[in-house]
Amino acid sequence: MRVTYLVGLATVIAGACHPAPAPRDVEVRSGWSTVACDTPSAPTFRRTSGALGPAERDSLLRDLESRRAAWQARHVTAYRLRIVETCFCPPAPPGVVEVRDGIVVAAFDTAGRSAPALVSRLSSYTVEGLFNVIERTLRSGELLEVSYDACLGFPTAIRGNMRNVDSWFQIAAGPLTRPR
Repeated sequence: MRVTYLVGLATVIAGACHPAPAPRDVEVRSGWSTVACDTPSAPTFRRTSGALGPAERDSLLRDLESRRAAWQARHVTAYRLRIVETCFCPPAPPGVVEVRDGIVVAAFDTAGRSAPALVSRLSSYTVEGLFNVIERTLRSGELLEVSYDACLGFPTAIRGNMRNVDSWFQIAAGPLTRPR
């Protein structure tokens, strides 16, 4: 009896000191894969000071429309995309959005757990939504930097300043995963 008690007590103590790993939402992670690409992304445009001139803005808008058309021609209708947004505001956790036919249908934290609260905050961050952010920021003349994925062509980094004091923002997107 005493041995059984001691073995049970040792098991409880070991469990308290070494808890079982947190359950993983395997369903969320399985069945999705990244697109292999050997070419790293590099900033396509970077401005360190001064406003965009009309010619530069128009050139960047043409480049944006060309990249948007190339993305649309790929007919990628289902994907997951990791989003990290930073700004002159309270920090927000990164998340992963699941997009089907251009609409965010689910969101996950970076550990892969379902996070419905992130859906409303990240719902505009589809690839098309990221193109829209670039277009709005270009038209306002406040785009500071933009980069695109070298293989799929979606925006991977956007940095801007919306002409107000302390109104800078950055959005990082990727990797993009697709269902297998």
